[in-house]
Amino acid sequence: MLAVLVAALPAARAADPDGQESPAVETTVEVRRVVWPVLVEPRAGADRDACTDMTPDDVVVTEAGLPVRVTAVAPGRPRTLHAIVIDVSGSMAGRLAEARSAAIDYVDALPRDEPAALWAFSDEVRLLAPPGTDRARLRRAIARLQPVHGTALWDALRFVLEMLAAWPDRKAILLVTDGADSTSLADDAESRAFAALRHEDPVTVFPLALDMSSRADRGPRAPLASLRRLAAETGGSLIDVPDAAHFRRALDDIRRRLDAEWTVTWTATARAPGTPRPVRIRARRGAPCRVRSAGPRLRVPSPPPLPPPRR
Repeated sequence: MLAVLVAALPAARAADPDGQESPAVETTVEVRRVVWPVLVEPRAGADRDACTDMTPDDVVVTEAGLPVRVTAVAPGRPRTLHAIVIDVSGSMAGRLAEARSAAIDYVDALPRDEPAALWAFSDEVRLLAPPGTDRARLRRAIARLQPVHGTALWDALRFVLEMLAAWPDRKAILLVTDGADSTSLADDAESRAFAALRHEDPVTVFPLALDMSSRADRGPRAPLASLRRLAAETGGSLIDVPDAAHFRRALDDIRRRLDAEWTVTWTATARAPGTPRPVRIRARRGAPCRVRSAGPRLRVPSPPPLPPPRR
């Protein structure tokens, strides 16, 4: 989540040829408050309670190699949209019952004020429950999931990311699949999906790979290799689900990970909007705990808002 602060800075006065000072010109500098998820862990031998004393001075954040001013560090994740994206291809028949039950338990355990949404994909992508806090509607949508046709994995991910690009909260995407992409329309569908990850607010993806580790996974284009990269680039983790009976445990692991997150806040100027900026977060030397990002490797500043029309 980002808050925009606009500061007007006076420019230096210039003298004209007659020695008179020209009027001051104000320069507008846009300053953004960036809210980012992190994981905070005690150092070896330290007591976990030591982390409660963490202050902004204990955290170092850089964007594109330049330090930014950290203004807050606190337990508790940023407000998060939980996007559940489930493969309903034909191969999921016999597995969806466990997936439905585990997904319902997951959304029931979420904080009431955090939104959640549901997409299903086979050879097409369908939004079955838009982002919101109506848990009854979401449960009904999950209960109606049925297997059909093929697997357009990367088309589905790109579609979801593009729909959520304007959503102001951090996004946690739970991507459930049991196989490689077989029906995405574009030859470069995977590359397009990775390009769509570049949001201003953090997007964290948790691929849940159902019964995929037992299959061949050779080379950088193999299904699990791509899902590992997806998790690594967004601060998530690839979760191996050996069979349908382990769905609930896998979703519980994700929920516990999200519940353990902290929030770091910093201020950054919106230079070069649209240009990806690598984000690095660490604890300062001597800090009582380790700190690492729970979000993506890149942040993409959006253009400043348009000024209101002149009347």
